[in-house]
Amino acid sequence: MLIAELIASELEAIYGIKPSYQFEYEPHWLTCLPSGLVLEKYRSIISKSYALLNANRFELFKQLALKDRLGQQSYDIWFDAPFDFAVEFDESQHFNQFRLTTLSLYNDIPVGFNLEYYKNLNEKIAKPSTSGFCKLKTKLPFFPELLEGEKQDNRTRERAFRDMLKDLSPIALNYNPTVRVPYHITNKKINDFTKTHLTNISNYLNDNQLLNDLI
Repeated sequence: MLIAELIASELEAIYGIKPSYQFEYEPHWLTCLPSGLVLEKYRSIISKSYALLNANRFELFKQLALKDRLGQQSYDIWFDAPFDFAVEFDESQHFNQFRLTTLSLYNDIPVGFNLEYYKNLNEKIAKPSTSGFCKLKTKLPFFPELLEGEKQDNRTRERAFRDMLKDLSPIALNYNPTVRVPYHITNKKINDFTKTHLTNISNYLNDNQLLNDLI
């Protein structure tokens, strides 16, 4: 993956250390629902986000009691020690009013991206649909259908919640914040990156100092 190679090169130039990294990294602590350790540190933001994402119809801990497994998530890229941070390349489905809801609660939360820039990118409105990007195909109690009819947006709401956990989980464990690269930086291209696209990513990382002070 060219983004991983680019970031590895940037890290080696900054720190003089050749980094190792892995794709689709699935650490045991990165779950689909909040683990005890993450809840202990970020109980307020997680509870409030969950309530808002479900239109204040459900309470976090009552719904958690209905689940016997937390499930796993994965990061696009993970840079191993001594860097210890994840990289997420965010495509179109990660930008919407529900993600803005979670980001708006990030008071004093350390992040690996420009928070105000990300808020601006999330001002677009995602409409309900029957698509798997918008509607969960299985009926799960944690993000149930909230709307009348076949068109739903509970998958969009769930994705915003899971992205929040990808931000909060590593810092709860004293790893570095998750670095996020929005697809807007590559002119909304998601593959076949040119030299110009990679230069844009490099400029974005450097302008926002996202690779500084990692070790």
